[in-house]
Amino acid sequence: MRIPKDVRFDDYISLVGSMEAQEIHSAGHWRDRLIERSKGAKVWGDKMAWPKTHELIRLRAGEISVICGMNGHMKSLITGQIALWLAKNTKIAIASLEMKPEETLWRMCLQAA
Repeated sequence: MRIPKDVRFDDYISLVGSMEAQEIHSAGHWRDRLIERSKGAKVWGDKMAWPKTHELIRLRAGEISVICGMNGHMKSLITGQIALWLAKNTKIAIASLEMKPEETLWRMCLQAA
């Protein structure tokens, strides 16, 4: 992230720190949500492309999903397929530490075709 030249770094850090502090609460703050959640554990979130996964794995808003493994284990291929599936109904983001964005997008174009 780039900080605009007219913003002092100390002011930026102070602002970001205050924004993060707004999300810090005691356990009691989440009481009602916890009670609601305990009424029945169910799978929720966006389904992946494969029907066999629908009741096992979901990708939920506000959470980060990490697909990891050794080189050559088709992580990028699978991530691209999941992203194409999800992009029909929601915004997605991919952070690839191995491939340039244009390479990721090119592969996804080939998959979609």
